[in-house]
Amino acid sequence: MVCIYELGVKEIAVIGHHECGMAKTTSESLTKAMIESGVVPGAIHMIEKELKEWADEFKHPEENVRDAVEKLKKNPLIPNDIKIHGLMFHPRSGKLELLIKDE
Repeated sequence: MVCIYELGVKEIAVIGHHECGMAKTTSESLTKAMIESGVVPGAIHMIEKELKEWADEFKHPEENVRDAVEKLKKNPLIPNDIKIHGLMFHPRSGKLELLIKDE
């Protein structure tokens, strides 16, 4: 909101990347790693719902970018004249691919 209302931003770019480690991550694998690192299970329980929504729902980086753009476009706090684009970065080639161009 600060970028729009105080800094005058007129365009937003949501940029994902290929070969994203999140595509292989699950709430179960994160929970196991946290417990092995000494995090108390009760602390994990406090964020269990959000962890499942965040980690278990993320499987396809391109789809995630498209979903994020759609959510931003539907956000009632973002004016309709703000352009919201979706892009994918290729880490091996450095190429930036345009998925969604808001006109």
